[in-house]
Amino acid sequence: MFLLKWIFKNRSFEYKFTLLAVLPVIIVSLFLVLSSVEALERRMIEKTIAHARGLTRLFAVSLANSSVIYNKGLLDNFVDNLQVEEIIISAMIIDAHDNRILSHSNHQYDGKIYNATEHSYGPTLPLASYQSMEDLKRGDIYELAAPVRIKGVEYGTVRLGFSIKKVRLQIAQMKNRVVTIAIIAIAFGIFSAIFMGRILGKPIRIMAAKAEKIGEGDFEQRMQYESKDALGQLAESFNKMAGDLSHNLRLLEENEKKYRALFEYSPISLWQEDFSEAKKYLSDLRQSGTTDLRRYFHDHPEEVTQCMRMIKVLDVNQTSLQMFGADSKEALLNGLDRILPKDSSDALVEELIAIAEERPFELELMNKTLSGDDINVLIKSNIPPGYEKTWAKVFVSIQDQTERAKSEFLKKMFGRYLSEEVLSSLIDNPDSIKLGGEKRNVTIMMTDLRGFTALSERLDPEQVVQMLNDFFEIMVDIILKYNGSINEIIGDALLVVFGAPQQMEDRT
Repeated sequence: MFLLKWIFKNRSFEYKFTLLAVLPVIIVSLFLVLSSVEALERRMIEKTIAHARGLTRLFAVSLANSSVIYNKGLLDNFVDNLQVEEIIISAMIIDAHDNRILSHSNHQYDGKIYNATEHSYGPTLPLASYQSMEDLKRGDIYELAAPVRIKGVEYGTVRLGFSIKKVRLQIAQMKNRVVTIAIIAIAFGIFSAIFMGRILGKPIRIMAAKAEKIGEGDFEQRMQYESKDALGQLAESFNKMAGDLSHNLRLLEENEKKYRALFEYSPISLWQEDFSEAKKYLSDLRQSGTTDLRRYFHDHPEEVTQCMRMIKVLDVNQTSLQMFGADSKEALLNGLDRILPKDSSDALVEELIAIAEERPFELELMNKTLSGDDINVLIKSNIPPGYEKTWAKVFVSIQDQTERAKSEFLKKMFGRYLSEEVLSSLIDNPDSIKLGGEKRNVTIMMTDLRGFTALSERLDPEQVVQMLNDFFEIMVDIILKYNGSINEIIGDALLVVFGAPQQMEDRT
């Protein structure tokens, strides 16, 4: 695999196409040459050996006659005739009684005692079978031996020496012819592959150049290719893609204008921020073994400030400028440190934990305007599709909760003691309450139950509590009906004010 990567790395299309087209041809050609030549060599050697065995058996059978075995002229005639065969290089007849050579193809050996070392030409093969091809490849000359029997009595032995050298020469010549043909075929394949690679590579290079221009923003690029083959279909798809990109670009530009208008002039404060650096830092913390981020930030409070500085504000809208009293976006972005109070670390930790867990966050905290006024805000995040993993673009909405917070404060402070009408008036006009105090003519009413002390001594505690609950329920309804303010309840006594905190023309 590494070798293939090295071969194909940074190579041209023509090179890769040629190599991929020719390499299988080379491999198949070599396989066919080697396998076919080897099989042919085996068959030819087997055929040669089989022919030599047939001659040996025929020689032995032809001599199975007592009138022949001791007739020197006939024996010489048999031996000489065997020399006609191309594969036979020696033939001899050996007497079984005294191991004397009765006749030899080289007649200088006639009458001599047979000596395997002196008179043999190669190893003797069995008459019925032969060794493996690996053994036969070690030499070129072999011998076969067969007994000469007359009426069951062995009178002698015939030995034939034969050569397979000619077969090997024929195989070598055949290999050369096959290899030459294979080389010609491979060369033709390489030439054809290079030619086809150039034909196919040219439109691909043109298409790559046009694709690069499209990447630079020129969506009017088109391919001219008349053929209806695969490249023609690719060119048609390329043109369609370029047209779709051009159309989508126009739609994107229109949508971008709409988005900018919605973003800039939304009645809600919108911020576009990049959390990717902070998120990566938090992910690294968790991968390093930090499982409890709250505990970690509690032990390392300086890390909270460091993480918040990693968050980049990309853009803000006009409502944000108005909310925080900024003259321009630059003024707001340069004054971010003045907006966030120092005692908001707990809320910021929750925000960082949400980022680490890849979930939107929502938190309420106190901010400051650039002029230093307190402003209670509700902050929510929204991650656009495609940015769920990186958080490189996050929309943050900030809602001013100051009025709602004042309403909640008034309800908590006066809800139990003021009528609905008075409480609504205060909520609608909270500035009517002057925390420093104000001189005003009011009517104060104090009520007390006559004989309550003596009565409470005679009754059980449960009865006393029930009596007080019934009394206060009736009195509170009447007081709230006439817009009185219950200032205090002391035992069985009530302290009620008419004309505060809401002014009353008729308070008598």
